[in-house]
Parts: sequence; C-alpha cells; structure tokens
Amino acid sequence: MLRIMFWSDPPLSVHKPPTAYGKVAQYLIDGFAGAGHEVAYTPMGMCNDMGVFKLGSVTFYPSGSEPFGEDVICSNCYHFNADLVFVLKDPFFARRAHLLPLEYLWYAPVDHAPLHPHYEAVLKRCLCVVAMSEFGRRELRAHGIEVAETIPHGYDPKIYRPLYDEEREECRKWLDIDPFCFLIGFIGRNQIRKQIDRLLLAFKRLIEENPDADIKLLLWTDVKGEVPLLPIIHSLGLHEYVYWPEERLYRMGIPEEEMHRFYNACDLVVCVSAEGFWLPGLEAMACGIHTLAPDYAAAGEIALFRVRVSDWTFNNMAGVRQPLIDVDDFCLKVMRVYDSDWEQLRRKQLERARGYEWDNIIPRWLKLLDKLEPELRPLVTKGEVRSWG
Repeated sequence: MLRIMFWSDPPLSVHKPPTAYGKVAQYLIDGFAGAGHEVAYTPMGMCNDMGVFKLGSVTFYPSGSEPFGEDVICSNCYHFNADLVFVLKDPFFARRAHLLPLEYLWYAPVDHAPLHPHYEAVLKRCLCVVAMSEFGRRELRAHGIEVAETIPHGYDPKIYRPLYDEEREECRKWLDIDPFCFLIGFIGRNQIRKQIDRLLLAFKRLIEENPDADIKLLLWTDVKGEVPLLPIIHSLGLHEYVYWPEERLYRMGIPEEEMHRFYNACDLVVCVSAEGFWLPGLEAMACGIHTLAPDYAAAGEIALFRVRVSDWTFNNMAGVRQPLIDVDDFCLKVMRVYDSDWEQLRRKQLERARGYEWDNIIPRWLKLLDKLEPELRPLVTKGEVRSWG
C-alpha cells in the first residue's frame, strides 16, 4: 500500500461549495483510503491554517501562505513520509513544484491545443501522467509526454439520477422557475475563459429567431465575477429571460445530495468554452438531461449535441487558444433539442452515462497504483523513512 499526498482544491468534506476538482478529489481519496492506501491532503487556496488534523481516514495538512501551497508541499510530504504526490490541477500554477524532490502522479486537464510550453516543462518531470479525456491524451502524446492511462471523472448514481415529470416540476418550484418554459441551464464559475458573455449573445439570437418558443436561461454562477454579467444581461434586453441566483445563495452552493434537482429542473445543460473535462455535463447526462458543448476538447466528447467552432480567441492570462462557438449553429442545435422526442433523447443520455459511475472508475485508479508501487517502494528505506536522494 502507498502513502499518497493529494494536492488539489479543497475537497467536498472540508469546503462547500467545492470546485469540480475538489468534488472529484473527494471521491478519489475516499476510494483510495477505502482500498487501504494511507492518504493525506494539502488543500490549495490558503484554506487550512489550523495545522495538521485528521478527518475520517484522511490527514489534512496546512495550505501554506502561497495561493497553491508550493511553500509547504515539500515539508508536508516529508512529515507524512509520502511515497507519491497526487496532483489534480492545471500545471499552470506550478512555479517551482516540478523542481522539488517529489514523485508526482499528475492528473492533468488539457483544454487547449497546441499544448502550452509550461505544461510540457511541468509534466515531463513527473513520474506518471494521467489524462482525463482522449483529447488530452492525444495532445500530451503529440508533445512527447508519456501518458500512463486515460481515466475520466465519475459520478455517484445514488445522487445523479433521472426524475419523473412530476418530480421535475417540483425541482422548478424549488428553484422558483417557470414550470412550463424550456429551460437552458449553465453551471460554472464566472471566469473570462468560460465565455458566458458569448452564451448570452447566442441566447439573444436564439430568442430573436424563435419568438414563439418559450425559452429561458438559468445561469448558476456569480454574476459579479470576472465578467460583469448583469450589465450585459440588461443591455441585451434579456432580464425577463435569464434567471440567476442571489449572491448569497450562489456562495452557499447547492448541497451535493441535492444537485440532481438542479439538473432535473433543466431541459438542456450547455457549455460554450473549452474544458479539461466538463463534470457538469456528465452529471446532467446521468440525470437524463440533454447536453450541448463546443465540438472541441473534452466537453465535446461528453455532450450529445456539439456546436461548431467558428473562430478562436486568446482571452486568458496563459495565452492559450480558446474556441468561439458558432452562434447560428448554437441556435440550430438548441432548437433541435427543443423539437426532439424527449424520451428518446433521454434514453440516449442515460446510455452514454453508463460506465462513468465511480464504482467503475475507482478500480482503474487502484490498478494503476498497484503498477506504480514497485517503482516507488525502493525509494523507502528499511526503517520506513522516505529517501529524498
């Protein structure tokens, strides 16, 4: 059995609402610890200044005084006597992490092509790199990075499940949303790269071209985030067509066990940006809800309906190329869902979700850890002291 130090966003058990990374990390640490591995966690974001503490079977370490914890990861691993550091984060954050005397398993999200040079510099120094998608695997290998495995995220079928029509109406009431409209849902952080402004422009075109269709948009995001969404919504005249949460409600988040109610309230869940995986799309799919995303990167592998990319932009600090969806094609695909046989599409979504359950995903990780163990254990002395040489 290995001693594994997780290094990622705070997991679901200690931070609500979690990021997608934090949610995935929670299921992974539970699965690894349940299989007998010793698991510790260094949460990013300067969120733990309480010192070392144990929560269940997982030991949590201080986050440090730097945003991503690069100042403490080495000492935390030394204290825990870690065999392996499991990183779930974009390599962009690493300034010196890849130069430290640590053995990394990097679960790398790839949402762009060609691969950024910093990705190469970081990942080529890792013991093991795991891709989340076929897109990511292709890009990593095209740049000379050996990929040990391609393992997607998963979902809990006890939480993410389809509901009957009467129950779906209750979900609309729970969110205080018109029960009769066709509801397009978006869930994600308000970051420039998420291109929510592009989504609003496309939605504006959609309702202009289809005035008889009762279509609304639900933005579960912080409308006061990186992009000032409220002025955009009002300048486009969409204030009667767009729902968004109060800031307090968004920051509190929807409890994980209630997330299926959010998805079941929607008729279509959309993404308009490049994603390293797109967990909301998988969760919506598991609820039998239709999904639409750009025909690019990992989200395009998940979504049942894919929107053509018409142009590119570099609207991010890293300077990586990001897709711009074709607005006309977006409208066409939304109306295709609007006019479709709901039950037939629902069956297709549920069929696509099969195999992504965490009970199927975790064993793939455990098999990989078993392969790595012989390579890592020689680095531990007979006295069970980690050798850093």
